[in-house]
Amino acid sequence: MPEIVKMAEELEDQVQFSLIYIAEAHANDEWPVRSSRYHSSGVVDLKQPTTLLERVAVARAFVNEYLEEDSRIQVLVDDPEKGDPYLQAFSPWPLRFHVLGEDGTFTLIANPKSGMFDLSEIRNALV
Repeated sequence: MPEIVKMAEELEDQVQFSLIYIAEAHANDEWPVRSSRYHSSGVVDLKQPTTLLERVAVARAFVNEYLEEDSRIQVLVDDPEKGDPYLQAFSPWPLRFHVLGEDGTFTLIANPKSGMFDLSEIRNALV
């Protein structure tokens, strides 16, 4: 996250960064794979949010843990009560970077290679 926050700060006059929280990838009540992600209170261990309020609460906890109060990254939440429209329309599972041009078309849909994203590829698409 620090590299993405830095990129958002560098490009804030040219690009709007948005993070969209979709379904939880390893919810303990669906696909209980112990997370290797740690935060200040331990291992990430979540049930799948089934309501918009639950998902907003998880997103808010993420923002509090990983983003600064004045972050240039807008955090949005896909609505599980409406069938996860963003997830259904764009298949960003479990994590994707989508770059949209000014006309609203995708200029890049970054996919991981060996479990990693090439942030320089994303940065180049943005500039």
